[in-house]
Amino acid sequence: MGAARRTNRRSRPWVAPTIRLRLTLLYGTVFLVTGAVLLTIGYLLVRNNLSHHHQLREILARLGRKPAADDHLITKALGVAPGSTEAKVAHAVANQITASALHTLLVEYLVALLAVTMASVATGYLLAGRALRPLRAITATARRVSVWSRNRVSTIAWPLSPKGVQSR
Repeated sequence: MGAARRTNRRSRPWVAPTIRLRLTLLYGTVFLVTGAVLLTIGYLLVRNNLSHHHQLREILARLGRKPAADDHLITKALGVAPGSTEAKVAHAVANQITASALHTLLVEYLVALLAVTMASVATGYLLAGRALRPLRAITATARRVSVWSRNRVSTIAWPLSPKGVQSR
């Protein structure tokens, strides 16, 4: 049974996860999830602010121009009539610029998240090693005591063994 277990362990192509590796993966996963949530919230806020031009309407109102609810700000700024071909092109360009900015932001967020996650996994590996250092010292001491105790008991037990008692 023991030999079969040993050969089964040797045939595995992956390394058995140590506590240090498990702690590192846990730390990296937690950081990745919280970072993704934070960046998603930031992306949604930027997208919301780009798609709604509330501030532009407020600024125009403060300047004395009161735009109507259906007033197209881009067409007024360009001086073209709403619904004209130029207005449609202006809206298409504005939408394309917004989509391009959001795409660029998303790519930059993903690259930043990947880089920071890799750094956090490396930091987690170092911190897990430092946190587990006392445990390794305790384990090493326990092994030394166990070997010393086993050797000591075998030398003491020999004269007191049943064969030794019978020979007296």
